[in-house]
Amino acid sequence: MLKWWRRTNCPDDVKYPKGLALEKMIADNLPDSDLNTEDHLIGTMQAIVSAYKEDYVDKGVMPEIIDPCLSENDLLANYEITGFEAFILKLEEHLELVAQNEPTNETWRTILGTEFPSDDSGAKNTFSSNSETALGVPHREVPHWPIPKRASVIIKTQLKHRDGTVVILENDGAPIPKGCGLVYRAMHSVKPPYCLRWQIVNTGKEAQEHSCLRGGFELSDQGKPECRTEATSYTGKHYVQCFVIKDSRCVARSNEFFINIE
Repeated sequence: MLKWWRRTNCPDDVKYPKGLALEKMIADNLPDSDLNTEDHLIGTMQAIVSAYKEDYVDKGVMPEIIDPCLSENDLLANYEITGFEAFILKLEEHLELVAQNEPTNETWRTILGTEFPSDDSGAKNTFSSNSETALGVPHREVPHWPIPKRASVIIKTQLKHRDGTVVILENDGAPIPKGCGLVYRAMHSVKPPYCLRWQIVNTGKEAQEHSCLRGGFELSDQGKPECRTEATSYTGKHYVQCFVIKDSRCVARSNEFFINIE
């Protein structure tokens, strides 16, 4: 997939890493193997940006990619820093595109070309028109830090039904039942050390009646620094947003991820 991405996006007058050099970079930066194909691709792109942007591209230094068969052979020896920089920045640009627009078919057509199938799915659900109202609720706390203008964190959400089945949720997708578990997972390219803060916002009459109109900033799950576990308890439109904090600054953020509970 990344070889296809390279062929689709590499300008004629620029040399992006290819062949064995690209394969070795991918192998060195593969994320968890339990991810689905889409998340595996996104995670690999994020890991490559994290590995090479701050320590190399931002400093104008060319990294070494050692040939796994010939330890004296640098697979990037014949590449220039300008081409490598363009390669990393294009990956970063496309990660921002996914973060801002969600990984829909149309987004992937922009990234991978028009050979990728179009998305002919139906209209939004009836909860969608309430998004602006939900964003403006007074109990949503104002962030404590200056916030980056562009979203560069992607939230992936799993719903676990009471019978144990697990499905992946779309942002602002179809209504889901009460009594289920939610696991939010942040995907980003920030290098450690950092910590995540999750803003969980409930809305609606039922949450209000139970004094659960949350809107503050909460920690990740213990032992799972990229995840936040919640439950579907109250009817209405609710949402979560993730902030990456490093050196007491917010260096990356997600867009709001909405869920609609029946």
